[in-house]
Amino acid sequence: MKSIRYILCLFFLVTAVTYAYSQSWDLFFDKGKELYEQGNYEKAIENLELYLKYETANPKAEVKQLLEQAKKKLAEKADTPTNAEQVTQAEIAQPVEKPSPKVTEQPHEEYFIETALGLNMKMIYVEGGTFMMGNESIGAPNSERPLHKVTLDSFYIAEFEVTQGDWRKIVGNPKTKIQRTVKRLNKLLGLNEKIAIGDDYPMYYIDYDEAMEFCKRLSEKSGRKYRLPTEAEWEFAARGGNNSNGYIYSGSNNVDEVAWYKDNRGTTQYHLVGQKRANELGLHDMSGNVSEWCLDHYDENFYKRSPENNPINYGIMETVIRRGHSLGYSNQSRVTFRDYSFNMNSSSNIGFRVVCIPD
Repeated sequence: MKSIRYILCLFFLVTAVTYAYSQSWDLFFDKGKELYEQGNYEKAIENLELYLKYETANPKAEVKQLLEQAKKKLAEKADTPTNAEQVTQAEIAQPVEKPSPKVTEQPHEEYFIETALGLNMKMIYVEGGTFMMGNESIGAPNSERPLHKVTLDSFYIAEFEVTQGDWRKIVGNPKTKIQRTVKRLNKLLGLNEKIAIGDDYPMYYIDYDEAMEFCKRLSEKSGRKYRLPTEAEWEFAARGGNNSNGYIYSGSNNVDEVAWYKDNRGTTQYHLVGQKRANELGLHDMSGNVSEWCLDHYDENFYKRSPENNPINYGIMETVIRRGHSLGYSNQSRVTFRDYSFNMNSSSNIGFRVVCIPD
């Protein structure tokens, strides 16, 4: 019986991973089709060929036809000189939306309140700027090196992590999901984990795709552009943006002032949002309570090749999370600490917050 169970579990795992990959390959097809319609045949060909390279099991029938048409159009275009602007490798489809530089920027309010579907989510304006990202202090891990210059466009970021109340209004009842997951893991791992339930607690047990789906639904309902923060946006905001005082943690050099972590959380696993001191921008809990998903996929060496303007690292399976959290150690609460998790992992210590891109 054990061997049969093992085989069944392996089958379902392979099926899930295969499905996740197939969804990622569709992004190359969608981007290729979009670029073809825009007349960018060269990049359309690159995306369509990437789709066929990875989606070998059940490729869409129209891809080969579209690819042939794109090659034909490109050949015709080569015979007609143009002054079209050259595109970069970044235009190849990626699993996430890439922030674009703003040529000019209109004045924006310091914050706005998102009220879609009954939300009361305060979005704080972070004026774009340049900062040194990373950590060159003695003992800093390689993943936080080297210190490098980053320039970002302006954006809005939520004052708090997405709460269970926010989740309920956009997605559905968070209590059912959390209780079901806690019960399953307690039984599987022999734990006795307590449940932090309530509208003003952070939402947790959220995987990367679920966080992305929340952003998608919120964008559709509000008419604004919501997404997860890039890793650079997250660190810039955690440091206090252009108002940064250079603190080790988000808003202080004293971790207990700004973060819930293993040694000060008491018997409560998670705490209500906003109970600790805010940072220079008025943001709470960026150094504690739950870790937060970012848009970037993880690469320990990305800092060594990171572009200066609006950097983002594209990938598939492993995504950046920024700490700390109430189950971790105090040193994991510093603004430069980097970690990652597999996209399908809905851990008890991972939540998220959203950013909104100005028009």
